[in-house]
Amino acid sequence: EMLRVTGVQTCALPICRFSRGCTGFEYAVEGKASRCKLFKGPILSTLPVGGARCYKKASKTELGPHKKRL
Repeated sequence: EMLRVTGVQTCALPICRFSRGCTGFEYAVEGKASRCKLFKGPILSTLPVGGARCYKKASKTELGPHKKRL
């Protein structure tokens, strides 16, 4: 799922956090526009791509009992 967004926080918090099944997202800036690509399956690896950053949504197990998830 590809979305146009205003910044990385727009992608992370309201979109991925509350999107059912979101496991992470890719954020990229293309000229004056920003985009967010949501992932809904397991993220096993990433490849470097100029202008893009990938974020994986941590599970409760990965964070431990006292830390907040994305």
